[in-house]
Amino acid sequence: MTPLQALDQDDLALIADLIGDHPTFRIYLAGGLAAARAGASNRLARIGRDRRGAALAIVFDTLEARTLIGEMAPDEELALTDVAGPAELHLQSPAADRVAAVLGERLALRQGLGFYRFDGRPAAAPDGRCRRLGPGDLCEVTAFFAAHYPQTVFSSWMLELPFLGLYDEGRLVACGGVHALAEEIANLGNFLTAPDVCGRGLARALAASLMHLLADQGMRVFTLGTTEANLAAIRAYEAVGFRCFDARVQLNLAAASG
Repeated sequence: MTPLQALDQDDLALIADLIGDHPTFRIYLAGGLAAARAGASNRLARIGRDRRGAALAIVFDTLEARTLIGEMAPDEELALTDVAGPAELHLQSPAADRVAAVLGERLALRQGLGFYRFDGRPAAAPDGRCRRLGPGDLCEVTAFFAAHYPQTVFSSWMLELPFLGLYDEGRLVACGGVHALAEEIANLGNFLTAPDVCGRGLARALAASLMHLLADQGMRVFTLGTTEANLAAIRAYEAVGFRCFDARVQLNLAAASG
């Protein structure tokens, strides 16, 4: 994998052509380039030999996520597993079948992955219990995830982007934020509700509040991804107005042994 800032204009144009109008992948590239220009070194890419496919990657604090766009040769698909730590691979079904067949015990989980989209503002009004969090709230947010969802993909830089917490009687009970912003598109994520208050519509309230905040900043399209097993999240997102527009397969890889 090569840092995005090291790619030439022909390579970047090729990736953009492969992405087309897919809003989630557009923001992966545009947001990654913006982060790279700001000094980030955790946005990577690889171009296929025949230039019919590319992979985009982002390195989080706890794992690396790699997304295949277009088509690569089978050996190049397998090369996407060449990461020492835990990883997520986002692939179309045929490629996922080929890669999963040779992973052995390193394949920790295979699950469906849906990409969702919403255009405009949500019908629900912002919830007054939500407040914006920032880097100064890192300890509280980290402890919240550690207590309720320790396997989450969370990095401290996410608090530099719009991130909301919903409070009930002074206690943080739900949160969610932004993974990337670019081209009037916001990719949302890290939604979590404390288990003892699930079922009260807090995720819907928080997502709507976050989207209003982002719309005020010029965002017009909202995207997010979630696995097919996360039925509660899917119901919450669809209640806000999100609809699935693309389905992939997510392969969760354990850290390489040795």
